[in-house]
Amino acid sequence: MLLKFASSDILQSDLLDVHSGYVAYSIATDTFFTSARFHEKIIGSKSTCIRRRRTTVRGPDQRKVAEIVWAGRVPISVQIIDEVLDGITPLFNGCEGFGSLDETLVFPTRLNGEWVATKDYLYLKCLTSGQNNSSFYLNSLLLSDRFIPAPLAGMGSSYLELRMSTPRALAEMIASFLIVEIIRRNVFDLPRSNFDQHLGPPRDLAPDQWEHRVRKRTPSMLSRLAGGFIPRVKT
Repeated sequence: MLLKFASSDILQSDLLDVHSGYVAYSIATDTFFTSARFHEKIIGSKSTCIRRRRTTVRGPDQRKVAEIVWAGRVPISVQIIDEVLDGITPLFNGCEGFGSLDETLVFPTRLNGEWVATKDYLYLKCLTSGQNNSSFYLNSLLLSDRFIPAPLAGMGSSYLELRMSTPRALAEMIASFLIVEIIRRNVFDLPRSNFDQHLGPPRDLAPDQWEHRVRKRTPSMLSRLAGGFIPRVKT
């Protein structure tokens, strides 16, 4: 399945089936308010109202197939159809960090594959066949079934190629893609994207803090990366 983003904003866009022209998926991001309890030493526990953002992926029948809840840029919960995950670690097969080799980041998944991210490319590699189950083409032109980078920013379109058969696998692939793409842009310090208007800009950390965050490998490392805790990438 080859999908084209109708908008340059990947968090607020229809995904069009290139061959049929129909809307295969819709991605929308909105704001909602919820309550949370905090404990302070002096006054004890108290409840407060906080704002969250929510990205919802819907199928052609407008049924929800995936949802990501964000605290700023940090993904704090993920839902795939009827499965609600505790954070994003289960989505990446229990991964608490990421693998890094030269200028490449590797994120394992539950889909018998791993996301491979570089400054210029993002694809999901099948561990069995070695072939790509998904590829992301940013600002590209589709010519004779081939993708070429557009010569100017904004001249091309973004495409997402998916090679999964079940609705659940497709939904999980789209949800994990959105998170990994945000991490990729943070790690490689890519120019700000349209989705920043929803989640806000990445946090800036001093260089000496980058290595500390990577070495610590806390369970929320992937969430921290999405939030803007940017490690050094080996060059």
